[in-house]
Amino acid sequence: MKKTTSFIVLLALIFCGTNAHAASSAISTRIDVTGATNADCVWFITNPLCTHNFDNGWDGYETNTSSTFVQLFAQEIDNSKYQIDAVNDVNEVNLYFKSGIDTVYTLSVMHQNLSNAYKVLYLYDVVMDTLIDITTAGVKYVFKTPKQQPASKRFVMYTSSPQWVDGGGIPTSVSDASQSPLVVYSISSTVFVRNDTDLTFSMDILQASTGIVVSHQTVTPNQLNEYPTDLKPGVYIVVINTNFCSKTVKFKIN
Repeated sequence: MKKTTSFIVLLALIFCGTNAHAASSAISTRIDVTGATNADCVWFITNPLCTHNFDNGWDGYETNTSSTFVQLFAQEIDNSKYQIDAVNDVNEVNLYFKSGIDTVYTLSVMHQNLSNAYKVLYLYDVVMDTLIDITTAGVKYVFKTPKQQPASKRFVMYTSSPQWVDGGGIPTSVSDASQSPLVVYSISSTVFVRNDTDLTFSMDILQASTGIVVSHQTVTPNQLNEYPTDLKPGVYIVVINTNFCSKTVKFKIN
């Protein structure tokens, strides 16, 4: 059943304590992003009645359109931008980030009753290839970015520790992976290649069971390359050969 209370009233009930029961039982996470001149935030509410589409009375759209203001929002399966995202599970929810006129930003995380739904909570920085444990309220994460960049996927939320490929596609040791100038990983059915060199490479995606090449891509220098796929469920291998190293990474699409 969908509730019809406006999301502003809902937040007042949950976070301002107007309704004591709602305030004491709500499971929520707030992530603030703060620069030197302005800030934004995104709210997550976990409720078994909610979905990853718009839930009337629970969800709230991101309405900030200023090019000079920072934006942080969740983008769900309906491709809508949510500042308040009420879902039954926050695992693998994508957070999009748009920089304003600042170049240094701080994420601050606050929770309410998190342990009632999740044992742990991680935030994965796709650009920096960094996994942040945000289970404890009060965690802060500082990152740098060029000014006024368009909105793009910057973070992914996880409710368990992700592993390489078969466990989710993220390196178990992020610190080790981030030392390489060429980092390959997958999230769901999308392959990411962070190329910190000045060189352009070719990349093949092979079906593990047959060795057949199912996709051929070009890896652009000095950026994070993102390759969404429409591959069927199964195990695949990414192969990149360069003059200074060779990368072979297996990943699984469920």
